[in-house]
Amino acid sequence: DQRATQNALAKATQSVERAPQIEAAQEAGRLGIALPPAESNPTLRNRITEKVVGAANIEKQVAEVNKHAPTRIAKNELDIPETATLSPKTFAEARTAASKPYEAIKAIPSIAADDGTIGALNELRQSEALIGGKATKGKIDSLIDDAVGQVQQGLSGDNLLKNISNLRKDARTIYKKVDLSPEERVVADANIGIANALESMIEKNIAGDATLLEQFRDARTRMAKSYAYENATDMNTGMVDASKLAKLTAKDNALTGDIAALGKIAGNFPEAFTVRTRSDLARAGTYLARTSIPGSVGLLVGGLPGGVAGAALGKIVESVGAKRVVGKAYQAKRAVPKDYRNNLAPIEKLNKLAK
Repeated sequence: DQRATQNALAKATQSVERAPQIEAAQEAGRLGIALPPAESNPTLRNRITEKVVGAANIEKQVAEVNKHAPTRIAKNELDIPETATLSPKTFAEARTAASKPYEAIKAIPSIAADDGTIGALNELRQSEALIGGKATKGKIDSLIDDAVGQVQQGLSGDNLLKNISNLRKDARTIYKKVDLSPEERVVADANIGIANALESMIEKNIAGDATLLEQFRDARTRMAKSYAYENATDMNTGMVDASKLAKLTAKDNALTGDIAALGKIAGNFPEAFTVRTRSDLARAGTYLARTSIPGSVGLLVGGLPGGVAGAALGKIVESVGAKRVVGKAYQAKRAVPKDYRNNLAPIEKLNKLAK
C-alpha cells in the first residue's frame, strides 16, 4: 500500500509539473491537431517509436497534417465561410458582423466612472521609475491622468468605444515591432490595461440589462480575436501562423476559446506546426540513427548490399510509420498523456490517516 501510494504521488506530482503540456495536448486532441507523441507524451514506447521512425520524419508529417488547421479554426471562430480567403477585407467584414451590440452602447449619452474604475486605472501606474525609465513612467502617467480626467467627467458610449479602439490599436502597433524594447512593451501594456478598465466601466453601466451585457461581452471577445487572428495571418498566403498566436495569447487574457487553445498548443509544442531547424551535422546524425536498426541488420546479414537494402527498408518503415503516428487513432491513444492530478486528493487523505 505504501509503495502504491508513493507511485501514485510520483505520477500526480509529475502531472502537476507538466500541467501546461498536458492541457495543451488535451486541447490538441479536441481540435484534431496532431502532436509528436515523444514530445507531448514521452513514454518509453513513444520514444522508441521516434528512434525507429525518426524524429525529423514525424515532425515533418505532423507539421504537414496541421498546416491548414489554424486557418480552419480561425474561420470557424469568426464565422467566416470556409471557402473565403483570409484578408484585411474578410477580417473587417467579420468585425462589422460582430459589432452589432456596440450600436446600443454608442447610443448611451453619458457613462461616468465609479471608484472601482478610477482605482483600476491608478493601479496601472509605475510605482517608481527605474534608471533611464523616467520618460516611460511619465508617458504612462500622462495616459492615465488623461483617462482618469475624462472618465470622471463622463463620456458618451460612442466616445468610450472609440477610445478603447484607439488604445488597443496603439498597443498592437507597438507589439508588432521587431525590435520591441522593454520600455515600449510597458507602454503597450498600459494601453491594454486602460482599454480593459474602460470596457469594465461599460459593463458596470449596462449590468442591469443581462441580454445586452452578454452580447457586449461576446462582441468584445470576437473583436479581440479578429484582430489577433489578423495579426497572425500571412496576407500573401491567407494562412494563420500559430507561432504568432502563441505570442499574442501569452499577453492578452481577453483571448479565450479555440484561439487561446491554439496559442497554448503552439507555445508548448512549436514543432507541431513548424519542423525544427537542425545543422547539417545534426541532420546527418538523425538520419544515421533512424536507419541504423534495419541498416545494421542488413549489413550483418548481407554485407554492403544488405546494408543498402536495410537502409532502403528503413526509409519505407519511416514513411509508413510517420503517417501512422499522425493518424487520428494513434494520436488519440498515444499523443495525449494521462493526467494523474486527480490522484492528489486520495493521496492527501491517505497521508493524513498515516499520520
